[in-house]
Amino acid sequence: MSIEKKDTLFNNKIVLLALDMTYMDTLLIRYLDFLKEKIGIEQIYFYHNIWFNNEENGAAILSKLARPLEDILADKIEKLAEGHFDKDDYEIIVTKSKDSAQEIKRIQEIKKIDLSIFGKKVSVNDSGYIIERILHNKSASDLLIVPETAFYRLENVLVPIDFSSKSARALLKTISLKERINAHISCLHVFTIANIYFPYLPIKDLKEQTQEKAKEEWKKYKSKYLQDVEVPEISFSFHADMSVSRVIYERALKEDTDIIALPGDASIINSKLISLLKMDMHLPLLILN
Repeated sequence: MSIEKKDTLFNNKIVLLALDMTYMDTLLIRYLDFLKEKIGIEQIYFYHNIWFNNEENGAAILSKLARPLEDILADKIEKLAEGHFDKDDYEIIVTKSKDSAQEIKRIQEIKKIDLSIFGKKVSVNDSGYIIERILHNKSASDLLIVPETAFYRLENVLVPIDFSSKSARALLKTISLKERINAHISCLHVFTIANIYFPYLPIKDLKEQTQEKAKEEWKKYKSKYLQDVEVPEISFSFHADMSVSRVIYERALKEDTDIIALPGDASIINSKLISLLKMDMHLPLLILN
């Protein structure tokens, strides 16, 4: 599968920042302020969707307000943005919808969003459900998931790869981002061995054979997709007692990684990506279309 040049460029001119009207919003706005200077954001949309678990209770609450809730929330968002962004830099969008994920995709398409940013509350074990819904709806933009504990740093980026064209596209987009932020990129391939062989064959022999095969795949991968770019270094890893997502995260911590970049194509929304979303993870996750 060939990859078009336009699909290998990381675009970030138009950004949507999803807010939930909690303490997380202040942290996200500060992180966006850091990003704006780093990657050159031109237009920001602060977004919140109003929804109630119980529509009758919601209607009763709204009826008692002196002003529309949309206006009240817009004023609050504007105050949060003060000191970080000029009013010309952003627009505030507040909607009322039962389906936040679908509404976000609608806004992505209308406003031609390049990057949508969401917070993740590590302290309350945020499951990442809304992000999962957005992925299954085929997000119209790249996604950046920022935990509340994220550092303001973009020096080291880890890109897990599986030698597919989709992971190649994600790697090439990350390389195009690197050229702007002067970050160091490293790749990781986590290889697996079918459990059925464990009782019969020595793990050591299987591990060596599988790793050699992975190295051959890497050579083909570089020849096919990475001919015109500076090729990042790669590590190969296997742990019989750990999931692929846990191996990725442990490697990221060991290498002092600032962000993990993964492909987010709907056809490969698998356990690896979803597990990373659900983990108590303290690193931002960049999901690239």
